[in-house]
Amino acid sequence: MIESVTWKSLKHSAISAGKWSLAATLFGTCLDLIKVIILTRLLKPTDFGLMAIATLVVTHFSTYSGLGTGPAIIQRQNVSRQQLSSIFWLNIFIALIIFAVICAITPLVTAFFREPLLSSIIPVMACSFLIMSPGNLVSWLLEKELHFALLSKQDIVIKVIEILVTIIGAFCMQSVWALVWGFLARSTAGSILYVWAGYSRWPLMFHFKWEDIRGFMRFGFFQMGECSIMDIGSRLDQLLIGKLLGTAELGFYNFAINQLIGPLSTFNQILSRVSFPIFACMQYDITGLRHSFLKMINLLSAINASLLFGLAGIAPLLIPLVFGAQWTPSVLLVQLLVMYSFIKCINEQIRSLVLAKGQADISFRWNLGLMFASALFIVSGAKQGGILGVAVALIVLMASALLASYIYMLKPIIGSSGKEYFTAIVKPAVSALLMGGCVWFVSSVSNHSYSWLTVEICGGVLIYLTLLWFTDRSLVLGLVAGAGYGREK
Repeated sequence: MIESVTWKSLKHSAISAGKWSLAATLFGTCLDLIKVIILTRLLKPTDFGLMAIATLVVTHFSTYSGLGTGPAIIQRQNVSRQQLSSIFWLNIFIALIIFAVICAITPLVTAFFREPLLSSIIPVMACSFLIMSPGNLVSWLLEKELHFALLSKQDIVIKVIEILVTIIGAFCMQSVWALVWGFLARSTAGSILYVWAGYSRWPLMFHFKWEDIRGFMRFGFFQMGECSIMDIGSRLDQLLIGKLLGTAELGFYNFAINQLIGPLSTFNQILSRVSFPIFACMQYDITGLRHSFLKMINLLSAINASLLFGLAGIAPLLIPLVFGAQWTPSVLLVQLLVMYSFIKCINEQIRSLVLAKGQADISFRWNLGLMFASALFIVSGAKQGGILGVAVALIVLMASALLASYIYMLKPIIGSSGKEYFTAIVKPAVSALLMGGCVWFVSSVSNHSYSWLTVEICGGVLIYLTLLWFTDRSLVLGLVAGAGYGREK
């Protein structure tokens, strides 16, 4: 009976967390769009360029903030007050070190880019580590306790404050410093809100012992190393394509993978953030873990397949109509890369399950091997077939990785469930492929107009929901029920 109540409580939390996180993300995206429209009229391109360089330097070090203790706290179910206090002071100490390192390398960065303003911008932005360090612990604990409604409300407030400070600064200063002060305003608002929300719930002590945190460090170091590898891997494809095929082909690839496909992967990021603490709560209940993971994969596949394969279907009409005829050569590339992105999103969710079981070393080794394999496949694909060869090679790599990840990572955790796992993926994918095919056929014979684009999108949604109703009715009913369920009390 206790297990049933726990599962119902976790289901309630998962649905509520997903709804709040999605709402906050959509709201933030709309505000970002408004900010960009206003700032592009007030600031110069060089201001955005300077901010991009400074942000790249500063955010790179965020991987090392806390030495990976945040995910370790979420994964471990019983953490004492003494351990939390020791981790808090460790975060303060690491923030001081990161700040000092960034200040030390600033002259090198300034000399490399030959931009004197960076010598003052980067150290000021590095203060964000000092500002955020008191609030980091609370943000991790709020995730651990599944307080995503509170986190999402805080995210909205933080985003509003950041944008107001940035826009007011742009009107007053009309320089890159408006972006810098907006960046610091976000860090300051976040730290204040987290501290205000958390330290009455989790009171800390002036206490530090290395023995308190030693048990977190193995998981933390592997997780930190994995994040570094994933950061490198996220840029590896573009570096290799630019080197092997030139900037023109890289431009088409970047347009396809970042400008068109990237925004459609937002749901995957939300689900990863929500699923990790939920799986950690269930890590000793293998039956419940298997059930919830398969449900999540089915939901993820249904949403991603509809968005990605729908994009592939409307691409022949969407790209030349909205972005211009010069991007028409990227249509086939987009249609290939949606398959790669769909499989990749499935693979990435296994990582949440592996980390929830405390197996950060396995996830680290997997991503290290995947990074080297990606390099080999990209080089081979580029030599054999240019940019389209790269896309095909990435599809083959991800399909192989999907099977390998089930055998070597998923099966040891949830047991033999290959039929259920692949059925959860294939059912919605087949419906989405059929829908995408119908939309593509209409795109190839229709007039290039926004009215036809609207008809195709609406028709695609109707076709997909109809097919899904006949192939996976339980999923549709679950989505309808979930839309009105999960409101936190």
